[in-house]
Amino acid sequence: MPEPHLPCPCGRKLRGKLLAHADCCGRFLTDAQTPADVRAARVPDAETLMRSRYTAFGLGD
Repeated sequence: MPEPHLPCPCGRKLRGKLLAHADCCGRFLTDAQTPADVRAARVPDAETLMRSRYTAFGLGD
């Protein structure tokens, strides 16, 4: 898992700056106690879901 302050592997930007992992996909991936289908249900849109899945794959989650 990358450091929370480092840029998210998905590359999402806000106002031209890369979002930190903790502020982007990390919030959907780090809670190991919550089942994956419940975490996915909290994802606000399809693009965010796919970005978080890409990040999870890249991190081996």
